[in-house]
Order: sequence, then structure tokens, then C-alpha cells
Amino acid sequence: MMLADQIRGLVERGEYERALDLGIAASLNDRLEPDALQALYGMTAKLRSECIDLASKKADVGPVYQALEAMLLKANELTGEDMYGRRV
Repeated sequence: MMLADQIRGLVERGEYERALDLGIAASLNDRLEPDALQALYGMTAKLRSECIDLASKKADVGPVYQALEAMLLKANELTGEDMYGRRV
């Protein structure tokens, strides 16, 4: 199975940390292909959406939000995005 497919599958199941770990490992080994990076962009978009949803419900405090935000920040470091999804 291709790395991008593995990442997408994990994201669909909400296993963001495992998906991010795969991306980081691939990056460290210079194996982060464009398709895998696209899958990670999809993950950051989903994480961003979940964070915004919680914030709109005034639920942007507590362990659930903090865990999602921390995951988004780590993923953004890998993808080169900012908190708004812009590539910097």
C-alpha cells in the first residue's frame, strides 16, 4: 500500500497521530512523496476544521481541543503551513 493511501486511511479513521508519525518518518528518510504530502494537507484541513468547530461552540479549552491543536501544530511544521492552511 502506498504511503499516501496509508495516511488517508488513518485520517479517515481519526488516527491523526499515527498518520503524522508516518509522515514524519517518511520525511526523515527523504521519502515524503507529493501524494503523501497531499494526504497530510488533507489531514491538516480536517484538524483545522475540527478545531474551528470546537472554538465556535466555545469548547476551545480542555484536553480534547488542546490535543487537536497540538496535533495540528505538529502537522503544520511538517507540511509548512500556518494555522490558516497557508503554505509559508
